[in-house]
Amino acid sequence: YKKSLEILNQITNKKLKEKVFYNKGNCLAKMGKIEEAIKNYKEALKIDPNDKDAKYNLELLLKNRKKHKNQKNQKKN
Repeated sequence: YKKSLEILNQITNKKLKEKVFYNKGNCLAKMGKIEEAIKNYKEALKIDPNDKDAKYNLELLLKNRKKHKNQKNQKKN
């Protein structure tokens, strides 16, 4: 995934930017870099708010992040 990120970061074509952000989000999520993945999905959706895959992946990560935070808080109490 790291090599994929390097390649995606080199793409500058504006028409491809939405897919670049989407694919970077996928790579980062697989690498466990959830906050960075969320930012990339949000950027993809700024360009194309109708991208159902980016929207789904973003919602999934946000839901899991919230669930994970709740579990951490329960362990502290």
